[in-house]
Amino acid sequence: MKILLKELKEQLKLKISKTFTQIRNVLNERQDQLLLEVDNKFDKIFFKEDLIKQGEKLPSIIKKSLEKGKIIKEDLDINKIKLNSKINDCINIENIIINFNKINENVSNNNLKKINVSFIPEENGKLNELLEKIRAFGEIKEDNILFTFKPGKNYTVSENGLIATKTNGGDYWNCTIIGDMEIPKNKISKWKIKLNNFRIKSNTWNILIGIGPNNLKNENNFYNYCWSFICGESKISIKSGSETKYNNHSGSLKEGDIIETTVNRKLGTLSFAVNGTDYGIAYSKIPMEDTLYPIVMIYDQNQTVELFDTICN
Repeated sequence: MKILLKELKEQLKLKISKTFTQIRNVLNERQDQLLLEVDNKFDKIFFKEDLIKQGEKLPSIIKKSLEKGKIIKEDLDINKIKLNSKINDCINIENIIINFNKINENVSNNNLKKINVSFIPEENGKLNELLEKIRAFGEIKEDNILFTFKPGKNYTVSENGLIATKTNGGDYWNCTIIGDMEIPKNKISKWKIKLNNFRIKSNTWNILIGIGPNNLKNENNFYNYCWSFICGESKISIKSGSETKYNNHSGSLKEGDIIETTVNRKLGTLSFAVNGTDYGIAYSKIPMEDTLYPIVMIYDQNQTVELFDTICN
């Protein structure tokens, strides 16, 4: 028993160490990103800041040039032999005056002397939101999983809640698998589902992945209440149960394919990506106040889906 407890403690230490390493890495990356953003902002604002310094030196430069011009005149009156070198001095004075005019023009155009710099957070309350998340930090979960599959009728769920398999009910629309958490309102949520043993036997739709209300009775033809991606035909199914082409995606999916669902409840949009390729917005009028859940509907028996990489922000 002591050995087992020792092993559990070591595993917990590893998990805690891994988690805080990830947090430190993210904070370091964000710090580097912020410093880079600040540098970029300053570069844009003060891309000619050296002009101000040059401008401050101009009065003394002009004064010396005028004094040099006076000396040139006096020398020319006395010694005509130095004419060539004095001409070069005159050209240098002319170039200084030209540069002076350019500097004044650039300073005026860019309003460099009128710029006030201040640091404003990107969003109000962003820091407080982060602190609240840190205060609420408790159970350690890997892979950012925010929800799992609820147990239900005609299918079984793995112990960790991430894998669901249709085991009963035959080949029919009588298997609706629902996430155990509501999709948050006014946020963007994403999750990926892998088709572990995808086969089409009797129904060309076979598996639907999307969002919808809770289905307490696991009633038949529940796709009439949902917004879904049709895995068998690579189309989308609207709430009426009819199908339509999904942008430029076509062709049936296969075993091992991964479908990523993105729900933007700030804008009321739903989109899907297949194997990392985003095919754009499928629906643009998702009710923002409806209570909605992640949904998977399976027709053919013995089909398996796996949930991972769930993120909400």
